Amino acid sequence: MRENLIQGLRCGALAWCLVFGAGVPAWAQSAAATPAVDPAFATLGRMVAAINSDPGLQSLYRQWFERQSEALRTQARSLAAQGGARNLLVAATLNDLPERSSWFDAAATTPSAQSRQWREAALSVRPRDRLASWVEAIHCGTNAGGCDRTAAIMFLLQSEPDNAAVHLLALDEAGRRGDGAAMRQYLRMAGQATRYDTHAQEWLQLMERTIRSSANATLDPALALAIERTTGSSAATVADGAGATFLTHLVMTTVLTPPLDWLMSICSAHDLDEQGRDDCIRTMDLLAHDGKTVVEQFSGTIGLVRLSITDADSRAWRDWLRQISWINERAGQLIPVSMIDNPMSYGAFLRWIVEQGEFAAYSELMARSGVDMSPPGEWLPNNPRQRALITSGSDEGFSR
Repeated sequence: MRENLIQGLRCGALAWCLVFGAGVPAWAQSAAATPAVDPAFATLGRMVAAINSDPGLQSLYRQWFERQSEALRTQARSLAAQGGARNLLVAATLNDLPERSSWFDAAATTPSAQSRQWREAALSVRPRDRLASWVEAIHCGTNAGGCDRTAAIMFLLQSEPDNAAVHLLALDEAGRRGDGAAMRQYLRMAGQATRYDTHAQEWLQLMERTIRSSANATLDPALALAIERTTGSSAATVADGAGATFLTHLVMTTVLTPPLDWLMSICSAHDLDEQGRDDCIRTMDLLAHDGKTVVEQFSGTIGLVRLSITDADSRAWRDWLRQISWINERAGQLIPVSMIDNPMSYGAFLRWIVEQGEFAAYSELMARSGVDMSPPGEWLPNNPRQRALITSGSDEGFSR
């Protein structure tokens, strides 16, 4: 079995690897007690640390969190009553968000019965909705019954024939059933596409608008005053920062990228013919240019380094691999700081992920922090495979 390259890259992308436990988030445990700065959420880490150090504050905050949670559930019920695929899908996600975002109790890991019912209803709405069908194609078989991945992919192929991401979904489906001819066909179609769009930004922006319009419960005056004295923040900043809990979990758990393992496997084969190489190069180029996540950026760029024919092409893509490796490692060092007092606050970082994507947020974080986007001198990444690709253009000595 080939090593799962995609999973390894994902663990190197900080935005996918920040995990909330049953207590205080890991980044908040070492929060420095420094003066708060705007914009909103800048004191989120210190606020959580302060709350967890005082049982009285923790009790008040738990009550506030429950009011926020009930507001989300109320909005979920209202959306579900309105019907429609997107409303039902948003309702199912909102309904489980409080339990999955809790700082105090063990986070829920499986959908509730009500959420499963709404999700299944969303997927059964006809005519099909494009965004709901995308979510179905990505997650069918992992979250709920009542889904048909093959039918969802067929609908997407008809509605978005110019989207390489759809053809990569179809390629993955063909790979699962061992249909080599269909895999080659969908790779060809991916290479002929004009864009690559996983609809992650569309989904995150829809959810963010709903969360911000719903979870706006007023802080208890005693809680607001106590936190203000502890953090030096205004009540508005504290409340806004506390509300980031739900959005944080949503951002960290939203994965709408099609599985790329079959693509990476096919395009790494030694017996790849000229047509297959051309299809792979065009598809990887779309991934590298249009991909919004660090995983997509790395996958497309690594593929292009391996497939480069001319020295000029190889040098260009190896230089870009070095740069995105630098951005990934350097931005990862800045993220814990950005949650407290960095020029780009944690809230601003979240909003950039929602609006522009993960990789753009990394780049913006570095720019606002005054960090050069280009790696210094002879810098090389910690990852040995990336170092080999950058220095020689080959990773033949590594399992794939």
